[in-house]
Order: sequence, then structure tokens, then C-alpha cells
Amino acid sequence: STYQTYQTSHSQQNPNIPVRKMVSSLKCYCPLIQRGCEWLGTLQYCEDHLDTCGYVRDECRLGCGEVLQRNELKLHMDSCPCREVKCGHCFRDFKFCEMPKHLKECPKMKVTCELCDEMMCREDMTQHLEQDCGMMEVTCSLGCDVRITRDELKTHIINTCVQREVSCEYCWEYSKFCDIPNHLKKCPKMEVLCELNCGIVVCREDMAQHVEQDCVEKEIECPFVKYKCVGLMKRKNLRNHLEEKRIEHLE
Repeated sequence: STYQTYQTSHSQQNPNIPVRKMVSSLKCYCPLIQRGCEWLGTLQYCEDHLDTCGYVRDECRLGCGEVLQRNELKLHMDSCPCREVKCGHCFRDFKFCEMPKHLKECPKMKVTCELCDEMMCREDMTQHLEQDCGMMEVTCSLGCDVRITRDELKTHIINTCVQREVSCEYCWEYSKFCDIPNHLKKCPKMEVLCELNCGIVVCREDMAQHVEQDCVEKEIECPFVKYKCVGLMKRKNLRNHLEEKRIEHLE
């Protein structure tokens, strides 16, 4: 500036005080008049003016790298990408330019479960999926290896799982559903047809007694065997045999 030029010249030539005062009192415009500054004052105050002149260019102090006139900096700082803003979810401060990245990982931000559409904080999502989400696929806890949603698991365990515990309708003993067919092949309380096909239904545990004492298809000896009757017949034919052999049995 003219004033700085004067100061340099003054320090070199060391003019007398009256001349220095005369020069310092000269009127001058701001060196930045072409940018619009309308300041007009004496040369001695020009440098002081430049310290506060709104038309001097300064770099944004927030660190974005923009160089602007001082009178534009305040407006710029309201929109500067490096201005500090507060996250509306976790209430921590971040640079505005860092906010999009933060929002992708903010633990307090509300997010929607992709499976069940329930909303929760991002930090709670892992626990939700592992313990609560009804639409999350899980493996049956009874060991049948079926993959099913958590909401359907209870019904599956009660009604359809092959590993569920069920009671035999005959003996009331509990077995896995998949083991019931084998159990029924030997269940002592199950009603079955007589093994000699007499048509009578008896409990499996009573079969031996039925065959020995009641089954009409069982082959038996004549009650007069001690009298040398060697007749061997089915129980249903005993009456006829006794009628036919009555005389022989009396001899």
C-alpha cells in the first residue's frame, strides 16, 4: 500500500517529524476500493483499517480451504462443509461433511428391521435379530434341523416337529413323534387282533393269556387225554369232539 511504501521510505530516509506528520495526514482511499470498500481516511490509519476491512481476503478458519472476503466469511460459515453440526440421534458433534458417513453407522439412529419392519436403534439390531425378530429364520431347537421363522417355531414344536414329545394313545408313555411307529410295534397296551386270527381284539400284553385260555383257534388236547384220548383239535371244535367221542370217553 501507499502507506507501507511510505513507511519503508521513511525508515530508509528518516525524514524529519514535520514531513512525516504531513504525509501521514494525507487523505487516501482503501487499497481495496475496486472490490467495493468505500473507506476514506488518512494515510496513518490505512493499515489499521486493513486489519478490519471486510474486503480483505482470508482463508476460512474452519479448514475447508475456501478463500473469501471477510464480509462473506460469516455467511460462508453457515454453509461451510467443515462447520460443526450435532447428530440428531446420538447428539455428538461432527463436521457437516462427515455427517453422511456417520449416519450410516450411528448407533442411536432409528433403523427398520429388513425382516419384520420393526423400528429400533441401530445398536439394538443385533440383539433383535438374535433373540426377538419373529421373521428371522432359526433352526428348530428340538433338533429336527428344520429352518423356520421364529414366529412359527412354537407352532412347529407343538404340532409338526418330528422330534416333539407325544404320548402313546394306549399306554400314555412319552416318546418322540418319530419313534412312535416303532413303539407301537411293541406297546404292551396297544389293542391288536389275535395272532391266531380268531377275530378277537386284545391288548398285546394279554395275548399269551388269551391264546392259552380263550382263543377258539388254539389247538388243544382233549380233556380225556388221561383216558388215552389222543384227540387234538381247535378249541372251537371241542364241543363237537366231546359229543362224538362221548361213548369212548365213558368206556
